[in-house]
Amino acid sequence: MNEIFHDLQNKYIAKNIPVYIGEYGCVMHKSDRSNLFRNYYLEYVCRAAYTYHMPLCIWDNNQTGGGNEHHGYFNHNDGSYLNGMESLVKTMIKAATVDDASYTLEMIYNNAPK
Repeated sequence: MNEIFHDLQNKYIAKNIPVYIGEYGCVMHKSDRSNLFRNYYLEYVCRAAYTYHMPLCIWDNNQTGGGNEHHGYFNHNDGSYLNGMESLVKTMIKAATVDDASYTLEMIYNNAPK
């Protein structure tokens, strides 16, 4: 994944051509263990986007549950978090915005679920 972000940065951003990542995501799963890996992936993608200077936009289709096309983070009627997504959303925001030299892709990788 780093290679892709690095290539995008060198080919476009370094030449002042903006790049943004639109409609990214990872479906919710039915098992808690699978969702640990999902959360890790989303944090990593958000931090990679920050590291390589690319804004991003999460795909949220308001679907809860697990499996194909379940990308619900917010209730589209009132803006509340869906199914305990508050912690994950806050982690993604932190990964995509916090200027902290100790918060690295390597640190996220080293803390990945085993």
